[in-house]
Amino acid sequence: MPAETRYFAQITDIHVGENNLNGAAARRNLAVALEEIAALSPTPACILATADLACCGRRAELEQYVSIAKSSKLPIHALPANHDLWGERDDAVWTELLGPCRQTVDVGDLRLVLFQDLQRKPGGGWHARVDPEMAAWLESQLAAWPNGKSAVVFHAPILEEAGDYHDNWKGTNAPEFLELMRRHEVQALITGHWHRVNEWRIGGVRLINSGALCGWQWTGIPPYWSFPVRAGYMLYSFDGQTLRSFWRELYSQEMRPEVQVNLVWVGPVHTGGPRPQVRPAEVFSRLTLTAHTCRLGGPVDAVEWSLCNGQWLPMRCTYHGIWQEWQAELDPHQFRAGEQVLSVRALLNGTPKSYDAVPVRLAEASSPPLCAAIAGREQVFELFYTPK
Repeated sequence: MPAETRYFAQITDIHVGENNLNGAAARRNLAVALEEIAALSPTPACILATADLACCGRRAELEQYVSIAKSSKLPIHALPANHDLWGERDDAVWTELLGPCRQTVDVGDLRLVLFQDLQRKPGGGWHARVDPEMAAWLESQLAAWPNGKSAVVFHAPILEEAGDYHDNWKGTNAPEFLELMRRHEVQALITGHWHRVNEWRIGGVRLINSGALCGWQWTGIPPYWSFPVRAGYMLYSFDGQTLRSFWRELYSQEMRPEVQVNLVWVGPVHTGGPRPQVRPAEVFSRLTLTAHTCRLGGPVDAVEWSLCNGQWLPMRCTYHGIWQEWQAELDPHQFRAGEQVLSVRALLNGTPKSYDAVPVRLAEASSPPLCAAIAGREQVFELFYTPK
């Protein structure tokens, strides 16, 4: 008998507290997200809060987070990172208010293993590292569960860069950690930290990175240092075999549109986010487009795609749950080569209700074998007008 599909949610990078950008919005977003997640049908089993819940890691900020989080009708399992800890001498306040820095949560057939990856450096600063004691604990938790039935949850994503790893994992023991993940055939690594929505494979392991609930993307460029992006949270489903993910954009009741639609994959290229961030694709040969839709009042009727040439083509529904997934085939040689805008739209009763779009470049020649598309550099992109 097939396993029952079970759901869980992930909130991350909330930044409640002394936040000059959006302190009030961070508190509101947390409250709205907790209420919406609990009202979903089917109801998720739990919520993972994957660190940077606070800004400066002081007791008062963590208490502020806890005062809002206690309204949740679902259990919340939290792990800390640098923003949650650097305002205190150690993790004692975190442990007092929020519990252990590592834990295991079983959601149906799926084991979720949460651990604290960011550690203080002796000379100051933070890096991601799995020390021998933590590696032994991870091994024990994964070994007690069937291979292929677990996901490992932490804060800082792992990305290869110039023969090493980017950001917090640079120069650390990421290869040994990834070997442990491969050995237990984990479904995915689930992370936050970069305030970006993305998915890739690292060392043969799938990694899913969630955008931020705070709704800001740090740039480090003065005078504003950040720019606004759409706030949201991640939803997951597991049917005993396949782990699926969906980025849910968050809105207040007053602002919520009826339908959300996102073009998520252009062949092997994940289009990134949160919007208005996109990752363009250069398309060489025939590939599959994948879009996600969500309508809290029920499914959408149809999804269509277009290269903004006045022709809308149907997509087929391939998954139906809290959200829906849709696919269609794109043959670039049937369209004009060069720069294009690839759009999707969701319809109710034949009327378009929402749109998403990503710039693409259709190559003039076929690709080398096995290369349907490659990703371009991230951009900030929005439709200037509704495509016809």
